[in-house]
Amino acid sequence: MSEKKDAKSGSLPPPPAEIQVAPQIEEHAETAEKSTKSIITGVLIALAVGIGIAILPTPEGLSVQGHRFLALLMAVVILWVTEALPIGATALLAGGSLILFKIQSPAKAWEPFANPAVMFVLMIMMFGVVLNEAGIAKRILHLIIKAAGTNVKKLSLVVAISSTVLSTIFHDATITIILIFSFLPVFAAMGITPSKSNNLSKFFMLLIPLSASAGGFGTLLGGGRNPVMVETLKNVTGYEMGFIEFAARNFPLAILTAIATWIVV
Repeated sequence: MSEKKDAKSGSLPPPPAEIQVAPQIEEHAETAEKSTKSIITGVLIALAVGIGIAILPTPEGLSVQGHRFLALLMAVVILWVTEALPIGATALLAGGSLILFKIQSPAKAWEPFANPAVMFVLMIMMFGVVLNEAGIAKRILHLIIKAAGTNVKKLSLVVAISSTVLSTIFHDATITIILIFSFLPVFAAMGITPSKSNNLSKFFMLLIPLSASAGGFGTLLGGGRNPVMVETLKNVTGYEMGFIEFAARNFPLAILTAIATWIVV
């Protein structure tokens, strides 16, 4: 408890004369070999489980397509959990398998990939990458430090609220990446490296993603779950919630969640 108070109430220590850079980690050939083994193992397990379910007798009341889909679903879940293949590649593989095993028609199989909610999330993430490449991250950090000063307690509160507010405009994952990368040079100037961390660095590494996640439900722009939820609400109940209504209901809760996150962390 005292360590948390020190992280919030103290001041940022002055940077040393020379910036310390984290030592490079030597690469070994064993790493690639282990990675290849894990990939092969994950793929073989997924295939074995999928084929094993597929060759079982079709349960009563379940269609043949449903049986095949269950086998495919279990294989895809194992690939995602083991991370044997990239998530994007696994998703495309699942779509192709729906057509290959005649579970769905090509139009139905690829329809979710063109879903408005999916494209909406994709555009938000691409926009965040563009902002980061354009140097917006450094500008955001400059404004935050300018507003908060060097007092850690005030700085952490400003960071928490800024992360939340920015995450209601951009994707919460994008803001998390931008702010974390913005703080890395500051940590390096203070002599903080991956092998030499302290409570201050751990505090901010927890505060930024949690407060950004708090803002993720503030508006439809904050997270991919929001447009999906609105579309599901429309499909199930017929009620269409607009952007302004969604923000009016959730933005105040997001700010309160940000303050609560700052207090807890």
